[in-house]
Amino acid sequence: MATYARCHAVLAADAPGREVALRPAFEAAVADLQVASAAQRRRADEVVASLSRWWAVAGAIGGWDVAG
Repeated sequence: MATYARCHAVLAADAPGREVALRPAFEAAVADLQVASAAQRRRADEVVASLSRWWAVAGAIGGWDVAG
């Protein structure tokens, strides 16, 4: 699910129209996980928003360039 969320974060930045078109499938997957409450959804949004920062940390630790 984390990879799926990361893909949507990238699509939102690079291809917003495509992300909007694919969002219903993502939201269905989230619903299958029974993330229903506003607090759970807010936390999920926070996690998705933090993924790029964690990716940068992983790159720094691993010694590879993640900036593109």
